[in-house]
Amino acid sequence: MKNPFIKLVGLALSAIFTISLFTTVSASEVPEIYFSFTDYPLVAQTNRQLDATVTITWSDAEYTGIAQWYYNGEPLQGWRNENFTIHQSASSTLHYTIPRWENMPTDGWIGFELIVNGKSMYINQKIQVENFGYTYYHPADSARVLDMVKHVFVEATLNRGTDAYSSYNLSNSIGWLDKGTKVKYVDYYAITHEDFTHTHVAAKLLLDNGYTCWVPHDAINISKKNYTVYTDYTNIDKEIFVNAKDYASSTDWLVWISLDRQKINVFKGSRGNWKIEAIFSCATGKNITPTIDGVFKYSRYITKWDFKKYYVKYVMIFNGSHALHSRTYRTANDQLLDETIGSTTSLGCVRMYDEDILWLRDHLPLNSTVVVF
Repeated sequence: MKNPFIKLVGLALSAIFTISLFTTVSASEVPEIYFSFTDYPLVAQTNRQLDATVTITWSDAEYTGIAQWYYNGEPLQGWRNENFTIHQSASSTLHYTIPRWENMPTDGWIGFELIVNGKSMYINQKIQVENFGYTYYHPADSARVLDMVKHVFVEATLNRGTDAYSSYNLSNSIGWLDKGTKVKYVDYYAITHEDFTHTHVAAKLLLDNGYTCWVPHDAINISKKNYTVYTDYTNIDKEIFVNAKDYASSTDWLVWISLDRQKINVFKGSRGNWKIEAIFSCATGKNITPTIDGVFKYSRYITKWDFKKYYVKYVMIFNGSHALHSRTYRTANDQLLDETIGSTTSLGCVRMYDEDILWLRDHLPLNSTVVVF
């Protein structure tokens, strides 16, 4: 990547030459030289050295000077050339292993100084620096927590033999599943009618070999097992989990919806440095209409969803038609229809107490990451 070139010119005795990328020097004997960064990384990756090159693009004569490389304003040992020959197309290239530590700044500055006839010329370039993830600095805790926090997979069994398909519209057969095959039920496709009733058309399955497929929804029997665990993870383990998973967010907020504990965990901070901010109980999807796991963004807020016979309030949409919102209320009299919190009861959305969803609405910015796991 090329930078705008730098030009040094001789000025009258005692004149002061100032430019934003230079130190301020007396320029009475400074030769006329152009030089610039002709190569540097946009992002300094953890698995590579930092490579950067400065090239003399023009010089009014050949000189011998001193070349010194810098990183974050500090001269780098071993990267000083006392006899650097300056002429057009001459270059100096840096190969440097950036020191890294937990929560280090992700901005870095490469600097290059050229000293000719006792006069200093300096340019620098800002870059982004990639750091190792949380697990690099905390391998034991990360391994322990990642082994403890598991996906919640609803078990199901094929009640008849059927073709397996690559799409929810049950087109493009990719194989056959025998009656009695044990599978995991991970998603579904349903048609919503005008009266807001639903007809389940297809079921997405996870097979033992790790592949996924779609089958007719009536081809499976879905387990009625209660997968909820009624003790919560510790706050420290929650922080370890989201940091070890290396979740990022476009804002300084992140939400983890824990399906097995029926908890909404709210974090503030940044990638690799999330700290717990609030915890709320919730109610996620029933086994037949599970809350789909994945990493999403809080994309839209709606005051109310009205389904004629009932409604929900304070709707924070994060995955298509899946949202965080209140419990259900009867449209006719505004009384609670289903008070359930703390176990699976919804059609796929995540229900919360009114005061809790209002707190979340008032604190969570749009585009914040929402993790369902």
